[in-house]
Amino acid sequence: MTVVVDDSRWAGLPGVFELLERGVGADEAVEAGVFLPQVRGGHVDAARLQRLWDWLRGFQLQSVLCERLPIWVPVVSVWVPEGASAELTYSRGTGRERNAEITVFAVAGFGGASRRELTREIQVEIHPGLRYETRAYLTVRRYANHFDEQVDRVEVDCSGEVGEFQYVDLPLAQHPFSGGVADLDDLTRAGWALSSIERSANRTDPVTVTHSSTSVRSWKVGLTQEIPGLSAPIKLGVSAQATDAFQTAYTLPGGRDYAFCAPSGELPIAPVCVSVGSPRA
Repeated sequence: MTVVVDDSRWAGLPGVFELLERGVGADEAVEAGVFLPQVRGGHVDAARLQRLWDWLRGFQLQSVLCERLPIWVPVVSVWVPEGASAELTYSRGTGRERNAEITVFAVAGFGGASRRELTREIQVEIHPGLRYETRAYLTVRRYANHFDEQVDRVEVDCSGEVGEFQYVDLPLAQHPFSGGVADLDDLTRAGWALSSIERSANRTDPVTVTHSSTSVRSWKVGLTQEIPGLSAPIKLGVSAQATDAFQTAYTLPGGRDYAFCAPSGELPIAPVCVSVGSPRA
């Protein structure tokens, strides 16, 4: 495993509640850079935003459910089937090249987000699975209005923190398909989207397949930490820009066919690799 030190820090992206606290009006919010992951496509309608502003002004802080709770957020998860292996690499940009940049946020809650560049180079071998994670911090505040409506302000508030990373080896038993052979029809019925199929059932020698990420990726993370007062688990979203420098090289035994896939609607940096049954006649 090769590692080059990462010296970048997290920066904050303000959510609605933060701008309200600053006294920023709805008409100024777009220029101030309001973060609203609930708005698809990033387009904020001025009239709709004003209605949101007016509604949230009636809420007052009621309680703090957790403050700067440390969490680990997956940046890349790589899975290979039994008998296969992979190598994950990331090379940081030089000169005017951009480094990959990730943004971590709650998919609901009108809270702020945190963003950071990935300037740390990595090279790690994988068998059968590995998760590369970064440390983030979660704060959840509950607000209520005089109608007894409640709103949770869920924020990923890492501003100023240095990069903290860890590698987690994943056992074959945790593979989404337990490392076994999957049927292509079963994959799609189970909500997995196929990105490519590698036919090597007629080969005896191993096959090497290199997957390079495209520039924009996004995926979801379900938190396992229990937070008192929350009836439903928090789901985080992660988006990544300029991820082209990530590469995953898969070494796959001959005599099998393989599919590369991801949960439908998500675009992780590395797809899951699974053995699939022989093609039907």
